[in-house]
Amino acid sequence: MRPITLRARTKVAHLLPFLGEFGETFLELLNLTVGALQLWACFGFYVNRFDCCYVSACWCFFFTSIVNCFVCVFMVVESRIHFKHMLHDNVEDSLQQDELGALQREGTESIVYFFANLTFAVGSIFYLPGIYEHDYRNDITWGTSLFLIGSALFGCGAYINSLGLYVKGTVGHQPTTLNLAVVSLFSTTAGCYAFVVGSFFYYPELEGEKCEEEPQWNHTDFGTHWYVAGSAFFLVSCLCNIFVAHMKKRMPKGKVSPHSSTTIAECKGSVEISSAP
Repeated sequence: MRPITLRARTKVAHLLPFLGEFGETFLELLNLTVGALQLWACFGFYVNRFDCCYVSACWCFFFTSIVNCFVCVFMVVESRIHFKHMLHDNVEDSLQQDELGALQREGTESIVYFFANLTFAVGSIFYLPGIYEHDYRNDITWGTSLFLIGSALFGCGAYINSLGLYVKGTVGHQPTTLNLAVVSLFSTTAGCYAFVVGSFFYYPELEGEKCEEEPQWNHTDFGTHWYVAGSAFFLVSCLCNIFVAHMKKRMPKGKVSPHSSTTIAECKGSVEISSAP
């Protein structure tokens, strides 16, 4: 997962020169691939699965989380370069201050997402049979706690992202990119909630032997339902981000600010600037 922004990521081409103007699209496609792999991996956590599927799911979560960590570091560097570039312009007005603030929030969000993915990567290791076979209860508890912390950090990142989106007027009068960004933010937030709820049901402390009758549902499967739903929401967010990246490339200059998530919409012959308050 990585933050969505309505600004043109002009520095991506400088950091990835071999991709040229398709650098941002490449990052979004990579994000989509990671989201699809994690959705597939969630099905490996169901109780009635093949052992090989479970191990593959753990490693899939580990490697995709590591990939996301590298992407987050890349986005921090990109936003930082953009931030320094704006400071050298020596233009001090309210619009520039809004754009600098948006870049700071974007960098902070990427750092939060980095630590969220890192906790998921470490947590996935605790779920491997070769790790927990000596102390199942303790290792799974540690892994679940890391999943819970990572899910909460994802929620914090989504909150920071929401500070950069400002919507006014009816849906029909908003730019399509802004509407897609809102849908992406909603999907990301819903996915975070689903991960937080689902993580609680992975705690081995929920397992007990005092029930007189066989339980009607398995708590691990119930938690996995929430993880599947959360991963599906994240995948929807990835799809929205791809469309936003594609539409930003086709927008004429002036429609999207080159420095921030500020969107510029023409209204009744005038230019209306919608940015974070």
